[in-house]
Amino acid sequence: MPGNILLIMADQLRADWVGANLPKANTPNIDQLASEGTVFSRAICNGPVCAPSRASLAAGLYPFRFGTTSNRNSFPIDQPTVYQALRRGGYQVGLVGKMDLHKPDHYYGPDGATPLMSHWGFTHLCETEGKMNAGRARFEPSRGRGRTAGQAYDLDHDWDLAGPYQRCLQQQGWLEPFVRDTEQRKEHLPVWHTEPAILPDHLHHDRFVGQRARAMLDQLDDSQPWFLCVSFVGPHDPWDAPESLLTTYANHVFSSPIMDEMRDKPAWVRNRQKRQSGSLPKGQIQEISRHYAANLTVIDEEIGLLLSALSSRKTCDQTTIVLTSDHGEMLGDHGLFQKAIMYEGALRVPLIVKTPGQPGGSSTALAELVDLYPTFLDIAEVAYDPTRLDGRSLLPLLQGEVGDHKNWQVSHLERCRMISDGRFKLIDHVNDAPELYDLAEDPEELQNISGTLRCRRVCLFGETLRRCRDRRGAPPGRAIDRGLPA
Repeated sequence: MPGNILLIMADQLRADWVGANLPKANTPNIDQLASEGTVFSRAICNGPVCAPSRASLAAGLYPFRFGTTSNRNSFPIDQPTVYQALRRGGYQVGLVGKMDLHKPDHYYGPDGATPLMSHWGFTHLCETEGKMNAGRARFEPSRGRGRTAGQAYDLDHDWDLAGPYQRCLQQQGWLEPFVRDTEQRKEHLPVWHTEPAILPDHLHHDRFVGQRARAMLDQLDDSQPWFLCVSFVGPHDPWDAPESLLTTYANHVFSSPIMDEMRDKPAWVRNRQKRQSGSLPKGQIQEISRHYAANLTVIDEEIGLLLSALSSRKTCDQTTIVLTSDHGEMLGDHGLFQKAIMYEGALRVPLIVKTPGQPGGSSTALAELVDLYPTFLDIAEVAYDPTRLDGRSLLPLLQGEVGDHKNWQVSHLERCRMISDGRFKLIDHVNDAPELYDLAEDPEELQNISGTLRCRRVCLFGETLRRCRDRRGAPPGRAIDRGLPA
């Protein structure tokens, strides 16, 4: 029988915080997984924003192929998914946590099960709100009224629960203060603001995800293969870690972010730096890193409990475990926070794959999240047409085969797009100056050489872009092809 697959996802987790020899956070369970599995040290996401990245994984295609290039876009209703393919192949397909395939509607059902998610292939569902959506006040539109800041909630008459986590908080009497706190952070405080969570530790969102994940694992029948995605909502901002875990990092000194004078950066990036870091207090990066580390420790603890529950099942040694994230977090690099930019902090993601019977190790292959689509189907022994996908299976690498995986990596959002051959990295912006970096000589992306090495840019990327064109003839965004040979 084909093996089971456990996909563990974090949200906004930087690649350089996972699997390192000197970890920045206390993550013994993730570190153990990294020591036993294959670590893809150069993996990237295909759109460093939640919805495009997760949609690319689901479709096995780059975001521009099907139009999900921002958080304003839902996954197309008729776009095939890897989850549908697994279900047709006889798999039980489970989800606990954030998925964001229908992000704009912010509705997940009181139990986290909607017909739309069943349509996309899931048989067992507990889809939760994301970090931001969990603190969003939802009102039934037909009632024709909104709410101004500071206005009292009437939970019996006005409130329309977004999903199961809000329902849990409501039952515990914490929903209203939690929403007020989240709205204050999002609407009135700078992105670098830090303050411990107002919720007790046992009501932390990722505790809820972990508890529901273990419950769903119990529901899956080992007589049939299963796929389970456990998608945590942290360590995404706002910076609101539990006080009890913050104290463990009180004396920890984190590495300093990349400092950048922004001399050669596009205008919109310089403006974003001023907006996000213009009033940044001295030492605040250390406080943000404490919260980031503490929220990651919550996830690690829940992963430990989940893997312990998995170890008690008779099919444990037939289960492939994958750990990754939808995108990274700038965490002060270049004076920036969050994501939605093509620099390494936001673009690179952790990717660890532990496969039964394989010793693990490390790989410098140019892996992408789209590669998980064919990888999962190869593990499940489900047939697919590889020419229809941008993803390429990682299974040969996991089985020890030697050879090139891909010659380039691509990432795409509505206002910028990136292509890299592993050394040179081209970022093209809509209505702004391009960027080109030599990652071998300038891994911190401080020297934009696009103006001085245009001929080299053409030589390196001309053939790659031609090969990356849509099979129907459309290039991956017209702007990125500007000035390159056809």
